[in-house]
Amino acid sequence: MTLCQLAWPVLVFLLTTGCISPAISRDVRNRVDPAATFKAVFHDPDSQKGKIVLWGGEIIRTRNTKEATWIELLQHPLDGNDRPIHGAVSEGRFLIRHEGFLDPAVYGSRRELTVAGEVQGRQTRTLDEADYAYPVVADQEMVLWGPRQEPTFHLGLGFGATFSR
Repeated sequence: MTLCQLAWPVLVFLLTTGCISPAISRDVRNRVDPAATFKAVFHDPDSQKGKIVLWGGEIIRTRNTKEATWIELLQHPLDGNDRPIHGAVSEGRFLIRHEGFLDPAVYGSRRELTVAGEVQGRQTRTLDEADYAYPVVADQEMVLWGPRQEPTFHLGLGFGATFSR
């Protein structure tokens, strides 16, 4: 085999693995219980207390109290980078309990958020005119995502192609 033939597989490996960088740390990720899916916790949060989950979604509302900041999210499944999948079907809402203050202007409505944290049970709140039982997660690690940028493609005149994200 020539050096060029050996270089191609290495280059492809580096390019494909370099694109995958989950947002949540390996330490926290190793403690996530794969059986504690959103659906399982949503239907019986009390039986899932203490389990570590990795969920995400779109912020509906952020509210500060004297004890904590509460973030209400519309759940969405996560992609390979731990980012909520835009436009994916949601299985419901949940609450994040964060010790300390988070600015609602920063953690504003429609922002995407990923959280890894401990299931603490449920909290019933009024949603419109109905009672809604929210699963509650105490955050251990969170990622607030920036705006999505559509990939662009540029062709040069004989100089190749450039991809930007």
